[in-house]
Amino acid sequence: MDCYRSVFLSDLHLGSPWCRARNLLGFLENVTFEKLYLAGDVLDNWHLRRGHRLSRNQLLVWERLLEISRTRDVYYLVGNHDAFLDEGQPYYAVFRQAFAGMHVCRRAIHTAANGKRYLVEHGDAYDAALKSRTLTCAATLCYEVGRNILSRISAATSGRILSPARTEARVLRWQTWFTDFLSDSRNAILAEARRLGLDGAICGHTHLASLQECDGMLYANCGYWTGPCHALLETMDGSFQLRLWGQAWEQADKALEAGQASLQNASSLVAQIGAQLGAQIGSQIGSQVEAHVEARKEKAAQPCPREA
Repeated sequence: MDCYRSVFLSDLHLGSPWCRARNLLGFLENVTFEKLYLAGDVLDNWHLRRGHRLSRNQLLVWERLLEISRTRDVYYLVGNHDAFLDEGQPYYAVFRQAFAGMHVCRRAIHTAANGKRYLVEHGDAYDAALKSRTLTCAATLCYEVGRNILSRISAATSGRILSPARTEARVLRWQTWFTDFLSDSRNAILAEARRLGLDGAICGHTHLASLQECDGMLYANCGYWTGPCHALLETMDGSFQLRLWGQAWEQADKALEAGQASLQNASSLVAQIGAQLGAQIGSQIGSQVEAHVEARKEKAAQPCPREA
């Protein structure tokens, strides 16, 4: 059994039909750790409000997390899909009582074994796309429609044309391409970590697992658990590893590392899905995306932000 000092998981999306609860159960049963950070979007209220329910395996995951919180430190960082945990929201007190044993907050500071300190939060606060209701709804709709279309093609052809791993990789590549134009969340969260005098930032939200050094600071994204199942792990010496859990999704991990060809495929997918949204929504998205693209072009040559 693998043993780590700290484990960081993000975007479990319990309540979503895409949640890979069985993989989660396997991970929680086979990995030991001293501290657990759940970096947002653990419970997917967006799907729960639309009538979805937690499956049996998802309920088992939640019971296991509550069990872990009784003996170890568990930090639940609130994200945009589980914002009902924010203070001031309806039934806030009821929800907080149900989460007894977990440290529920918007952000935390993690001190690694080597003494370095990191900002930990979901990351939605740095996503410019979420500030526009039109873009948020359109992006969510495109993601759901695109995933359903490709999943049906995969099922109808028994995976001969599109395997489940390729399906997930294509949709994720489109989502990454789309959000990359609309926001600069990586640089924004690193700028906040630098302002606080920290050594880096750990987040989720974008569903794009990453572990990299940027201008002397660590940037880590924990990935997500509705497709390729990634976990960010801190070893006993304070170093970090980004691991893909389960051999079934190794193909997806390789596909995510593909270059320009995959990006072109994603662009084609965006065009196909965008046609289904209608001319009115499409024009609204187009004008706002164009403004964001122009702003991004001005920043394209700039390195990671430094403290002023």
